Amino acid sequence: MASLPILVCTGPVPTLLRQAQVHGCIHLISGETDLDTIFRLKEDAAENGGDRNRCYVVIGGEDALVGWHYAARFADCVTAIVATDGAFNPDVAVLLRNVPVMAPADIVRLLHMEGNRVCVKINNGFDQAAMDWLMAQDLSLQQRVSIYQPGLYGIEAGVMDSFYLVEGADKAMLIDTGMSKTNMRPMVERLTRLPIECAATHVHGDHIYHCDEFDKVYLCEDDYPLIQTYVDMMMKDKGYTEATFTPFKDGDVFDLGGGVTLEAVQIGGHTPGSVCFVDRYHEAVFAGDAIGSGYGVYMALPGSMCVSEYRKNLITFREKMEPFRDFSFYGGHRPQERGMDPTKHQRNPLCLELVDDMISLCDQVLAEGENFGEETRYVTFGRANMWIDGQRVR
Repeated sequence: MASLPILVCTGPVPTLLRQAQVHGCIHLISGETDLDTIFRLKEDAAENGGDRNRCYVVIGGEDALVGWHYAARFADCVTAIVATDGAFNPDVAVLLRNVPVMAPADIVRLLHMEGNRVCVKINNGFDQAAMDWLMAQDLSLQQRVSIYQPGLYGIEAGVMDSFYLVEGADKAMLIDTGMSKTNMRPMVERLTRLPIECAATHVHGDHIYHCDEFDKVYLCEDDYPLIQTYVDMMMKDKGYTEATFTPFKDGDVFDLGGGVTLEAVQIGGHTPGSVCFVDRYHEAVFAGDAIGSGYGVYMALPGSMCVSEYRKNLITFREKMEPFRDFSFYGGHRPQERGMDPTKHQRNPLCLELVDDMISLCDQVLAEGENFGEETRYVTFGRANMWIDGQRVR
């Protein structure tokens, strides 16, 4: 059975939506004004056949502001918005710059001024044209770009995949590629006119899926033995081999020109060749999944190292990274850092304090390791979280 779109309606329910609900074509959430309650209902729908890639918000009437505030707060998981009428808070426009919106002309104008290039004017209320436009939007096809500072872009595409474009004077480096259904290179070429190379934080498909769109792709040599494993698991349509990549090792530096460099700092655990890239020019660290995503580090995947080895590598990494304590850490799945589910998970950005907690968590796991058996377990300490394989503790 195909999953159904989820619609949050914060005003009068349009006839077309009511009809779709009656015919079992949508999950409809209406009549609620508490943002956390709406979110929980949306999550319930997603766990019962709802499609997380098609979560829509329909706004209008006296409770229009509720809809806008809900969409702004949970923009990471809102696929698109249709607003028919009602009040609008201009302060939310900047938070919705990457979300497709169909709305009255004055709202479209405000969104456009804040950089939204995926907003369109509504013509005749919530008619069939509005319904068709809404249902055509798919989060897995969207590419959402943020400019963090000149020469540094963040890109979110697919389902919670985050990757980054760093510009130097001579060339640009794309750090990871995500695994969305749409090609990456055309979008990246709109962001920079420089030659583009690609560097992967590790071998998993959600980080290297689109690397065949680029002429030169770097991968840590310690992840080479896992290439075929993850081609078989996540990228059967790609056929990547060792020849696809150019190897690098811990400590290698990529010079992009103009004083912009990326230094590879290896931290084996999630995979043996997981790395962070340190960008001193932009005061940034691109961490992939090496220290987690805000939700945790998966240590129970094929090729993941045992917890005792990860602990040793974390301690070495922690010492190397102390000079960069105040840098911004950018992970491979940033929506997970931002605490999308207020009922389960608060904002948990990547930082060295999280690394300290991860070391303590490893100590806790090693002290109790004999109690885990063979099952996969989720363990926590402070800000740190891990999924571990009970057979790979030591």
